Amino acid sequence: MRSLSLVGLVAATCVSLFGGVALAEVETAGYIESDVRVTVPGHELAPGEIADRIYRLENTAALRAAWDSGDIGAQADFKLVFWGGSGVTGLGDLTDRRYADQYRIESDALYIEFYDLLIEGLDLRFGRQIVEWGSADQFNPTSVLNPLDLEDRIKFGDRVANEMAVLTWNTPLETSWIEEVVLQGVVVPVFRTNMIPTSGFVIFSDTDLLAQQANSPSLESMAQLAGPFETAGGEFNFNVGVDSYQDLASKHAQFGGQFSARAARGPARGFVP
Repeated sequence: MRSLSLVGLVAATCVSLFGGVALAEVETAGYIESDVRVTVPGHELAPGEIADRIYRLENTAALRAAWDSGDIGAQADFKLVFWGGSGVTGLGDLTDRRYADQYRIESDALYIEFYDLLIEGLDLRFGRQIVEWGSADQFNPTSVLNPLDLEDRIKFGDRVANEMAVLTWNTPLETSWIEEVVLQGVVVPVFRTNMIPTSGFVIFSDTDLLAQQANSPSLESMAQLAGPFETAGGEFNFNVGVDSYQDLASKHAQFGGQFSARAARGPARGFVP
């Protein structure tokens, strides 16, 4: 019965959303981008950097669409990214175009939002999204819901979207000294880790760098043993393991809340528990 009820709820939501698409306001936007980067000959190489190479060769086609009927809204964002190079590793791969054309699909938004749910000012958003808490020029330590995308150094600080449910109440509370009081609660069913750049592996292949950056007794012990071990003819290999939480168990979910308000005729002030 629970499965049937869930299917019925999803079907009703889809009918409610797409049944009113013809009457809703639709906005679309897109772009095509070519990103080519090469190393500059003659400069001093960083540890692990390869001289005279194409650092990045990506071609991106992006499309974003938003629907808004007044009571229900939705947004979808997709990027198709082809990058240079080939994934062919054997003769058999030459029969499959997927290995010759390397690509990936990214999405920063794919959600449905209900406005003024039950009471005025109460909004509920389900789906893939990026939720920013607080503001900063580059690195925002108060925005902890979405992982960071550090893979591209030029776009340092970008966030990776995640599936979550967000309940936001824009309260009617207003006094002579505060206004725009907002309460927000978030549920993140599956935790996602930050993306790291390829240079992040350099420290694990250079024992001197590992000794400088070690911040735990275990890493310090490894760094101290690595030198003598390699001197004696051994080989130092460091492997990082990652636990996978794909079973969607409730114990892996994250919960958060935020209270924010704006001082009358002044900057916004907020508190994240």
